[in-house]
Amino acid sequence: MPRYKPKPKIGPQLSHDAGDKVMACLLWHIGKDKKRPEYVQAPFYYDAILKWREGLSADNEDLMWTVITIYTTPRYGGEKVAERYAADLPAVPKPPRGL
Repeated sequence: MPRYKPKPKIGPQLSHDAGDKVMACLLWHIGKDKKRPEYVQAPFYYDAILKWREGLSADNEDLMWTVITIYTTPRYGGEKVAERYAADLPAVPKPPRGL
């Protein structure tokens, strides 16, 4: 009986870490502007999070904007509270090392 080799995973590895999800919420827009210096440093990552953002359901998109609002408004709780909300978002592409 022949043995089949497992298919390699194609595409970015996904992260379920709430901190990575917060960063994806804050940085997805960089993928829209290909001339930005940040985009040039990691184009595959920014393209992947832009695709992730475009694939969000309406409820998850609302949650993403809530995470952004909480993170950027200190009186709403800041980073720790934003991470608690971001934990409910779908998995995001792992950021490259050093980002």
